Amino acid sequence: MALAPDGLLYVLHAKADFSNPQVTALDPTTGVPVRSWGRYGSGAGQLDVTGSDDNGPSGCIAIARNGDLYVGERGNQRVEEFTPDGRLIRQIGVGTLGFVLFCTVGPDGSLYTLDDVEGTMNKFGPSGQLIWHRLPPPGRGIHDFVFLPHGGFLGIVDATGEGVLIDPLTGSYAGHWGPAGQDYGASGEPSVDARGNVYVFHYAPSTLQVFDTHGRLLGGIYDDPSAPKGPYQFSNKAFWPSPVFAKDGSGYSFDSSGLVQLRVMLAGR
Repeated sequence: MALAPDGLLYVLHAKADFSNPQVTALDPTTGVPVRSWGRYGSGAGQLDVTGSDDNGPSGCIAIARNGDLYVGERGNQRVEEFTPDGRLIRQIGVGTLGFVLFCTVGPDGSLYTLDDVEGTMNKFGPSGQLIWHRLPPPGRGIHDFVFLPHGGFLGIVDATGEGVLIDPLTGSYAGHWGPAGQDYGASGEPSVDARGNVYVFHYAPSTLQVFDTHGRLLGGIYDDPSAPKGPYQFSNKAFWPSPVFAKDGSGYSFDSSGLVQLRVMLAGR
């Protein structure tokens, strides 16, 4: 899911059997759907978010500053660009992307994608042309990525959850993020709030951690009593994915009951 300039929260979703893939726009303050569009298929404007295992539907959604939506489809191995009301603008990366699972839009309007088999990263310019195609840094298979407020491009390593910096101009490894050698937990998905704090969701154990822009751990919540102790708070709920944030500081994620609005308070912040 992603927040758009029009203030709506756009969610890519499908049924557990991968059928009925749609994009739904929600009013984030009420959770009420505003509109939905999309249908299953491989044709232009259709969607296929079929996954490879029991993890459910797989794909991504990212929104440019002009409000256009980029929808990555694992099943169709492509990205489609839409207007907010679902009109297809163009297809990107057809036949070259692999099983696209994550995507984000850079400050200059470039589109970055990541597939979940080889971990290949791709960069497309604002007009849809391929800029570079890269395998992940040696020994650092990237699980997901996000742009930091100061312009850095942060990738989360699949096996350890550690952060690495990526050069957005070339796709090459540009340095470590946070304390070197720290193991944060398996996998991870990052997001950034309006103050520049970075949120990373880890699958094992189920933990949502918060870091400053330099990778220093500020706190977190976990739903597993056996999780490592530290600046954490136990919670009987798991929030996934990492919350997306509005300019007023409100965060939005999901728990087992559906969409939730979060207000994050960090001690001493």
